[in-house]
Amino acid sequence: MSRTKEISKKKHFAWGIIALIIAGVTIGVVFSRSETMTVEELHDMLWDGHPGWLIMAFVSMLGYIVFEGLSLNTLLNSVGCRTTLNQGIVYGATDAYFSAITPSSTGGQPAVMYFMIKYGVPVATAVAILVINLILYNVSTVILGILVIITHPEIFFAFNPLSRTIIVIGGIVVTILAFALIMLLKKGDWMAEFLIKIINLIHRFGFIKSADKLTERIRSMEKDYDTAEELISGKPGMLIKSGIYNMLQRVSLILVPVFMDMAISNSTGKPFTVWAVQCYVAVGVNCVPIPGAMGAYDYLMIDGYHDLMAAERVYRMAILSRVMSFYLCIIISSIIVLVAYLRARKRAENLD
Repeated sequence: MSRTKEISKKKHFAWGIIALIIAGVTIGVVFSRSETMTVEELHDMLWDGHPGWLIMAFVSMLGYIVFEGLSLNTLLNSVGCRTTLNQGIVYGATDAYFSAITPSSTGGQPAVMYFMIKYGVPVATAVAILVINLILYNVSTVILGILVIITHPEIFFAFNPLSRTIIVIGGIVVTILAFALIMLLKKGDWMAEFLIKIINLIHRFGFIKSADKLTERIRSMEKDYDTAEELISGKPGMLIKSGIYNMLQRVSLILVPVFMDMAISNSTGKPFTVWAVQCYVAVGVNCVPIPGAMGAYDYLMIDGYHDLMAAERVYRMAILSRVMSFYLCIIISSIIVLVAYLRARKRAENLD
């Protein structure tokens, strides 16, 4: 995790452009696969949709931002860093936006740390808090994956072979990541030595030119995880509360397509099945190093819905659900981030 105190404008602008291109291509592909879908028709479907369920879909999308903020606020307050709901929302929006426009969500945490530091959180504490939150986020994803396998195994086998492969790889990736992060937290020194030995071995075989930078990074990570372990020591209640918020964050985003299905015409009447499909999609996209998992997310969703509804409705559901849960979320998050950034700059200028 980078300790930079400033948001790299050029880097994130470039990734933003790339994300827009990928989004445009993805939407274009979905439209091209439908024989009759038009923008006007999608507008009419939303306009004629059930307003109550549409509102629930919108609120659920906002929950993805808010619950992230509440999780981070819980962790920060537990270590004496007093924070407000507004600041928590800024954290949640920042993570949502920068994670969506960078590969494998790598830009989210450094950007959140920027605002934490601006709001007076010490650097070491900010890093440790983000480490803990990352662990809880991955653990909540693993739990959801286990639950959906237990309750709806038949849905998994309804996906095509490629989709099943992506879901399995995604499940393995997120499980290994969660386990590795927990091990770094509990056995940081042992894990650091193990990783350094692996790097030195790879270096001897000539696959990497210099092992010094990677070794230095691992040592830095070891210190961060040691700090994180100290912060959570003897605070199980705080971990449980933050873990619940992380789970609610995951659930809120998964619920958006469920509410969208009930909002527009010809509902499947199978909310739990739609829920299960989205859980598998959420697990699978963890192995896709594309900003916002764009393309892969849509592919898995469309494949998962093929037994639930007519082909033309599948494409409409995919577009409308992604517009609500992802594209609209990015727009709202970017506005929150921009306002917070300008306020932080103005506050800094007034102090000079």
